[in-house]
Amino acid sequence: MVGPCTMFGPLVDDSHTIGNNLQKILYDYGFNDYEVIICSVSGTLSPPRLFVEEIGEQDIVVLMSSYYDVWKKYETSYSNRLHCLESMAQIWHEIDRPVDHVLNMAEHCDYIVQRKIAEKIFDDLKGVLNKNGFTMGLRSRLQDYFISWDIICYYKKHFLQYGESRNGTVGAAVMNCNPFTKGHYYLIEQASKQVDYVYVFVVEEDKSEFTFQERFELVRKGTEGLENVKVIPSGEYVISSKTFEQYFQKDNVSEIKDMSYDIRIFGEVVAKEYGIKYRFVGEEPYDAVTAEYNETMKRILPQYGIDVIELARIKDKENDVISASKVRKYFRENNCDKLKGMLPISTYQWIEERSKTAFK
Repeated sequence: MVGPCTMFGPLVDDSHTIGNNLQKILYDYGFNDYEVIICSVSGTLSPPRLFVEEIGEQDIVVLMSSYYDVWKKYETSYSNRLHCLESMAQIWHEIDRPVDHVLNMAEHCDYIVQRKIAEKIFDDLKGVLNKNGFTMGLRSRLQDYFISWDIICYYKKHFLQYGESRNGTVGAAVMNCNPFTKGHYYLIEQASKQVDYVYVFVVEEDKSEFTFQERFELVRKGTEGLENVKVIPSGEYVISSKTFEQYFQKDNVSEIKDMSYDIRIFGEVVAKEYGIKYRFVGEEPYDAVTAEYNETMKRILPQYGIDVIELARIKDKENDVISASKVRKYFRENNCDKLKGMLPISTYQWIEERSKTAFK
């Protein structure tokens, strides 16, 4: 049984929870082979919790949630093993003065409502229960990671604010651009030639020498001539301290940690909302953290139908590989000749006006 705090029974002792009531009913009717297992989490997190529970071949999953569209999604995945409680209204109609049986909201209900819910669940399930006994299949996790419903909702809103419904192929690049270089421009330009539309997600986390607003504006100005490119913020869960903290600690990393969670959020949530089928990245011969990130993308994103296209780094006229870290170095050294060879005009002009304390 998967659901919000109602499943846990915050106002009752263990003997009066939905689960214990249902277990008693099952025994009373001779369904002795069933064990009720409660998996209760915060309300909005309950549907995705299914993905990290161990579920066996003979298990029946009961989902209590306020998201009807989510139920139908999982009902398709679990077939007849998932039973969703589509309406609790009937229960409240059967109770005199419902307000006397809750604390501060309907979900926080007393033992009378808990018993009524258990009775309704049994009534819904009794047609599919097996009374003749069965051999329980081995339980296994559906997946090893958990993306909360809050993150899903976050990027639904993100798309409403920044996304566009487009026909044709859609690609994406996620960049910090600290600052925006000719190398960044080259990657975006190449992406714009290979797909019909490109989203450039600028890392929103403010843990770089340039602020997010500065970096965002440099990318926006630098790509103005590319008509099928749209520059947008990355949001809170794409290369952020919440999902990939090591990205901002590259100089002090002794052991590279798993960064698959960040990539799975992009594949399962962000790319789905934006219709992204290609992710463009630059090769990384120097930075071990980013190089590992690229390899992890190549391994994981195809699982979501996303091709990872890695492009070689470009060089300046003096055969020096262009990178943002080198730009920062040459800026500190006041090496204008090198900077001109590595920066778009818009970035170079902006840096000229910036104080020499910019990178401190």
